[in-house]
Amino acid sequence: MFKFPQPSEEEKASPASVSPTRTATDAQGALAEHMPCPGLVTVLHHEQELDRILETLGSRWVVLELLASWSAACAAIRSDFEVLAKAYPTWIFLRADILQLPGLARRWSCTWEPLKTDPEEDLPAICRASATRPTTLRDRFRYFVVGSALSFLVGRRPGTLPEDLVGELAMPCVVLAFWVITYSLLDVMAVGQAKHKHNMVTKTYKDLPGTEPEEVYLAQRAQTNQVEQMASFFVSTLMFSVLVNGRIGGLLSLIYLVLRQFYAMTYRAAVGISIEDSGLTKYTIPCYFLLNGMAAAVVVHMTRYALTIA
Repeated sequence: MFKFPQPSEEEKASPASVSPTRTATDAQGALAEHMPCPGLVTVLHHEQELDRILETLGSRWVVLELLASWSAACAAIRSDFEVLAKAYPTWIFLRADILQLPGLARRWSCTWEPLKTDPEEDLPAICRASATRPTTLRDRFRYFVVGSALSFLVGRRPGTLPEDLVGELAMPCVVLAFWVITYSLLDVMAVGQAKHKHNMVTKTYKDLPGTEPEEVYLAQRAQTNQVEQMASFFVSTLMFSVLVNGRIGGLLSLIYLVLRQFYAMTYRAAVGISIEDSGLTKYTIPCYFLLNGMAAAVVVHMTRYALTIA
């Protein structure tokens, strides 16, 4: 990774209470007065804006971040990039989405190399930097294939509820309770343990390092990812269990819970390892099919019921 030089005394003497981002329109106003944008990340919305900014700046340093909005890796470094902008107020930090501004991506050689995950499917190489990849139409079709199989093969008659509702929901509710327990004991505690290990709990905010230790960062990312999945997991499990089949819903949610914990443990253990080499994909893809398969089964099941009463 590129190492930035230490900021000079002039660069350190910059306003601290500034917003981390600014639109290109705001930046142009400052540049028009030949004033830098201290501590700000300028978001580009048009390809011509970069040329206007570079012409105005002359020989000043410019840092351009080319990102993809769907990339988890790009989202993960977003705050770090804004910290750099504050640390180097005499530099200009720019941000551009390569999907919105493909011309800039080509101009600065930000290319998409094919990543073969399927014989007929190419994905941007940048996907390999994240634990996930964009959902394609083919994926959505596969989710509904799984959902249709669940609806027709194991689902009760559409439009009927379980005769023994408590018995049907017993296992799904136990699994959801275990999710909460494992989240608290494993995911949350892992962050605290990592912070204790690196003596971060004894420091005030201003004494914390600009870049947190990788072990702490990975533990926080694993915890955050669990939170991101929690709502959809709870909703899909309960809907599937009530409307389709509670016992199968309990089994599928249990498998999902186990895979998600393996995912989190693998994520936390990836210190010094790239996301691509960490092996997270072997957990994320089955989890997507379990979660979206249950959700798709609800859609199929309720569609079948709607057709019977139409």
